[in-house]
Amino acid sequence: MNTEIHTEVRGNDRFASLVAFYEPDDERLVATRHVDGHVTIRIGKGGAGPRRELSPEAAKALAAMLTTPSKEAK
Repeated sequence: MNTEIHTEVRGNDRFASLVAFYEPDDERLVATRHVDGHVTIRIGKGGAGPRRELSPEAAKALAAMLTTPSKEAK
């Protein structure tokens, strides 16, 4: 399983994006929160995969998952 080589958070007053870069094929995961609150994701080479909008429920679940501390394996 490949892991990202680096991650960037980008944004301005209209959006905020998390971009995770993978090697060796330049595949990217891009998750974007837009100014109106909807969330889209893209997965693909250069981040140019098809844009998919998450439902409000899925966006809330994603936010909860990312902000909940994970349990460390013992």
